[in-house]
Amino acid sequence: EEEEEDEPPAAVMKKPAGSVTDQQATMSPAREASTPKTPGSINKRPAAAMDEEEEKEQQEPQPQETPEEKLAREEEETTSARRKELKAVNVANLKEMALSKGLEAGKKDDMVESILKSEAKARKDARDHDVNVRSIVVAKKAEYEALNFETLRKTCAEAGIKGRIGKEAGVAELLRLWQEDDGIDKALAQMALEARQAELGAMDTEALLKLCEAKGTNPYVKE
Repeated sequence: EEEEEDEPPAAVMKKPAGSVTDQQATMSPAREASTPKTPGSINKRPAAAMDEEEEKEQQEPQPQETPEEKLAREEEETTSARRKELKAVNVANLKEMALSKGLEAGKKDDMVESILKSEAKARKDARDHDVNVRSIVVAKKAEYEALNFETLRKTCAEAGIKGRIGKEAGVAELLRLWQEDDGIDKALAQMALEARQAELGAMDTEALLKLCEAKGTNPYVKE
C-alpha cells in the first residue's frame, strides 16, 4: 500500500486581538465597576444648571431690615463718622464745643464721648418730636372727621368759615385754622405737661421733697 501523505495540520484560526474600543464595549459590568475612573471621567453638573441655581438663589427674597435695625445701623454709622471728625479737632476747639453744649471740659477722649452722647440725644429728641407732631395732627383730623355734618357746619361757621362747604373741605379748613392758631405747639406743651406730671407722680415722697429742696420750692404750698 502506498503510504498516505501526511496532510499538514489545519491552521488554527486565531481571533484577532480586538481594538481598545471593542474591549471596552465587551467589558463585563463587574470589571467595568472595578476599573478606576480618572478625574476627567467623573460626571460633572452642567454649567447651565449651576447658573440656574445661582440665579434662583439671587432671586430669592432677602430678609428685610426692620425700621429699628435700620435706625440702629444708621446711628452707628453716624456716630462712627462723627467720632473720627471730633478726634481730628484740637483740644481748645473741642473744649469750646463742649461748653457750648452745656458739657464739662476735660480730657479730649472724654469730651469726644460727651459730645457724641449729646448729639445722639438731640437726634432722638428730634425724631420723637416729629412722631408727636404727626400723632397730634392725625388725632385732630380724626376729631373733626368724627363730627356729623350739622355739627361740622356749625363749627365751621363759628371759626369764620362762610358759605356752603362739603365735609372734606370743611375738615381741611378747620385743620388749617387750628394749625395757624398754634394748635400743634399748644398740644405739644400739653403733652409735655402730662408726661412730667406722670413722671413726678411716680416718684416717692422722699425723692419729691429732695427735688423741691433742690429747686427752692415749698412742697407744702397748694396752688
